[in-house]
Amino acid sequence: MTIKVKKTWFLAAASMGVVALTSLAACGNNKTAAADSDTAEVVDMVAAVEQSLERGDTVLQTYTAAWFEDEANRASADKSGWVQTPSGLRYVMLVEGTGAQPIETSSVRVNYSGVLADGTMFDSSWDHGADSGPIVFPLNRVIPAWTEGVQLMKEGGQAVLYAPANIAYGERGAGDLIPPGATLVFYVDLLNIIVPEAQ
Repeated sequence: MTIKVKKTWFLAAASMGVVALTSLAACGNNKTAAADSDTAEVVDMVAAVEQSLERGDTVLQTYTAAWFEDEANRASADKSGWVQTPSGLRYVMLVEGTGAQPIETSSVRVNYSGVLADGTMFDSSWDHGADSGPIVFPLNRVIPAWTEGVQLMKEGGQAVLYAPANIAYGERGAGDLIPPGATLVFYVDLLNIIVPEAQ
């Protein structure tokens, strides 16, 4: 199974920036050193975006719905694997994270991708056109699987969440993309918790 994630305008714009800055550096004026520095910074930025795209794509090809539904992959004392909570949420913590841990009323900043049980991608923070990139949302205003699952993470952590329909969109589904009774799998990268400004 291959999951295709479109490279967004941000990546394209950053790549154009590399070309422009490289041309400037080639002019041989007294700003060459600064241009080289800027070019290196933009190249690093593009590499980081590409790595994130590849990370989400690769992870969801490995941790599929079928993988989560196989009892042989359940975590035990002598091996890693998926863990199930009382709600039916199953998850794998890919990176533990070292920062703060959100609570139900926290707003969080994340990158994510979501697929149906058959591997069809229905949403990704990297595929939102002009709004592509990390998003911020309150944990008490999303589907139960996210409210619960993201609270298990710490800032800097990465996880895969397996969400049966009863803790996702239920029998109503969501528009044309998520059918009724759909099981969903999400890759989540918790970047940081947004602290509200003091009133």
